[in-house]
Amino acid sequence: MNLRDYNVLFLGFIFWSFLVPSVYGSSFDLSQLQWTLKNQNGTIHIPAAGPPSQAHLDLLNAGIITEPLLGINDFTQRWIVEENWTYTADISPFVQTLDPAAHQTTLLIFYGIDTVANISIGNHPVAWVNNEFRHYVFDITPLIASPNANSGDNNLTVSFESAWRYGLNVSTRSDAENFPGGSWFEYPIAYRWTRKTASDFGWDWGPAFVPSGIHKRAYFVSLSSKEGAAFQPSKEDTLQPQELLNPNDSENNIPGAPSSRPKANILGASDEVFVEEFSVDIYKVGQSFSVPPDQNADWAVNVTLALRSGQKIPPGLLTLSFPELNTKSTPFTVPSIPVSSKTPYWISVVWTIPDALPQRWYPHNLGTPKLYNLSIKLDIPKPSDELHARISILNLTTTTGFRTIELIQSPYSRGDVEGRGVTPGDQWHFEVNGKAFYSLGTNIIPFDPFYARITTDKVRWILESAVRSGQNMVRVWGGGAYQPSSADVAGGGYDFYSICDELGILAWSELIFSDTMYGINDFMLETIEPEVRQNVRRINRHPSNAQWAGGNEIEGIAIFDNNSFPNGHRYFNEASSIFVTLFQDFLHDIVVSETKSVPYTDCSTTKGVLSLDPYVLRFNNGTAGEIYGNTEHFNYDASQAFDYSTYPQARFVNEFG
Repeated sequence: MNLRDYNVLFLGFIFWSFLVPSVYGSSFDLSQLQWTLKNQNGTIHIPAAGPPSQAHLDLLNAGIITEPLLGINDFTQRWIVEENWTYTADISPFVQTLDPAAHQTTLLIFYGIDTVANISIGNHPVAWVNNEFRHYVFDITPLIASPNANSGDNNLTVSFESAWRYGLNVSTRSDAENFPGGSWFEYPIAYRWTRKTASDFGWDWGPAFVPSGIHKRAYFVSLSSKEGAAFQPSKEDTLQPQELLNPNDSENNIPGAPSSRPKANILGASDEVFVEEFSVDIYKVGQSFSVPPDQNADWAVNVTLALRSGQKIPPGLLTLSFPELNTKSTPFTVPSIPVSSKTPYWISVVWTIPDALPQRWYPHNLGTPKLYNLSIKLDIPKPSDELHARISILNLTTTTGFRTIELIQSPYSRGDVEGRGVTPGDQWHFEVNGKAFYSLGTNIIPFDPFYARITTDKVRWILESAVRSGQNMVRVWGGGAYQPSSADVAGGGYDFYSICDELGILAWSELIFSDTMYGINDFMLETIEPEVRQNVRRINRHPSNAQWAGGNEIEGIAIFDNNSFPNGHRYFNEASSIFVTLFQDFLHDIVVSETKSVPYTDCSTTKGVLSLDPYVLRFNNGTAGEIYGNTEHFNYDASQAFDYSTYPQARFVNEFG
């Protein structure tokens, strides 16, 4: 079973794929502001596109640089990497939309900041951030409600520090681990200390631009805030179907043209609540990471919502339904939602539906990739004299599907070895809906070095090409970036998993760790945990997701270090070792606590496991002549590259070139 490695870079347009509630102006797209970009000493000060954008793209639009991918610009434009860049916008157009007499809570939402930045409003600090892969929500009500506190400064400012210099600085901390190796490519060392796309710093196949900017969408959201008073909805009917963006409108996502962009709505935002996150995890009752699914068991639909509210909301009823199946849950009682503008309030319910009711989702070459609309509705009592009257404060619809996906790692039986001639050892293959299949596909690196200009039409072209060429799986490589669900969810900017769902192609997903030993320092773990949780929850609803791998090729590096350097055993053999702590324990525990529907493996290339419960990796603890885990293969000698006799004997080859 092979995943063939063809690296691709393309662009495209966006379209909206969800039915999402309208928000009546309670959200404000930050791309509607007039932005400027300047370097640290002010010698460059130019107009900039609003989010999403990055410094290279704004410099390109201003004519200061030429297309980064042309010629040797990878080298001539490295001065941009050394600079600290500042984005600034006057927020007066937003402030003018607010009703001074109204009680409102204002949230500032960034769905992606690349990567190390100080955020301020009116010269007052909001936050310091250092993780490209997280979203951030800040309650900025005091800064908006008291203009005098801003001393006449109405600017939102995002000041970026060079990610390269930041990584170097962190590497010199007294509590920073020092590792052997990792000094390859254009910008060595820094990426292991920076939660940023690893290939931004250079790779064997690509350039090193180390971009910076607000690379995903960003918003202000205003929520009603009537503290001390009985709850009053802002409107009788707070939710309506969203006006969809025109998928053929090429101006929807062009950096440098903020005035031409439509005002995008935010998933689940009404005047009362903002849905910061939602997760839909569908699995068989009784299934877990270490307990395989019973194919005849009922389906569990686990829905989790992270809500922000500016006022206390009375107890309500949450109802789930699949309209195409003509089935609706019994309403779930939701307790009173407290004021939760600074941290989200979590709601989680599990709805069980019969096994035979839905049609199962399959990869395109094994069946039909069947999808269903899931409606999530939260009703609360209407504050009136009308008995039992209710209003909806949350009503969103998303797409999902029903399937089981397993990674089989149990030993081959004696009957298989003796009767079928199978080489002894452990299995390593996937089963969908209880059926084993051959995985045929490619690895995907970032579609463009600049996330802000990746768009949907070319991503769709790539995935459709994969399907038409007979592939049923793509691998989201751990040295790149987490792929978005769709353009509108979490400010994704373009579609990926939604297209995989639709086309019936599985996505092997990796956490973003690649080709180096990472520290387990507290300052790293405290930002990694929310990063992983946010991304696992976001992707849970997609039946195309096949697994979570902890990273790319790192287990082999740990073994190499153990065998090649003095005291190398500390990297994984000891109980407190770096590799085991991060990839066997820490990341594993986070993933399996957030999903029961997909497997976890420590690494893209692995020697497999000794046990799933507890989760214990095999490493070199194997029997000679037996095969475990999976592998990769490279041979750049053209005279040998296609000599199949040189290929490894393996259960699964996840990468070769």
